[in-house]
Amino acid sequence: VKLRHHRGPLFTIPFGELGAVQNQSRDWVTDKFNITVGYDTDIDFARKLIKRIGLELAEDPEFKNWVIEPIKMQGVQEFGEYGIVLRVKVTTRPGGAFAMKGRFFLRLRQAFKEQGIELPFPTVHVEGLQSPHGAENAPLQITPELKLAVAQSHTNRRRKKAGTTE
Repeated sequence: VKLRHHRGPLFTIPFGELGAVQNQSRDWVTDKFNITVGYDTDIDFARKLIKRIGLELAEDPEFKNWVIEPIKMQGVQEFGEYGIVLRVKVTTRPGGAFAMKGRFFLRLRQAFKEQGIELPFPTVHVEGLQSPHGAENAPLQITPELKLAVAQSHTNRRRKKAGTTE
């Protein structure tokens, strides 16, 4: 049996070694993926934006013939470290989901930006100690020791939250 990988290589497999074969190029394919939004995001509003963009892409001449079911939100997947993880899915003819998903991400990012919905990312918040009298205007010197202390504090806090001590 000869099977061609989607990137080009051709594999020859003896019949005696052939087990289960999965064909993802027939009839339809469902692609599920996650989008993380900030904890202050109105989830119902985000769902409506996702649905609207999914319907717009389903009518787009570039993707119209590929779409079987438009992109839609399935629900909240989990509460992540930086935000709420939303589960999204699309059903297309084989080969259609990849390009459509890329366009979806571009349009969703633009819509989120227009509506003030922030995509979360890791940050470190550092607060300084109170300065002695008269030192308010003194320049802060960030020494290697201070950088190490801040990094260790952040790491210890993450480990404590995760329940690990190593």
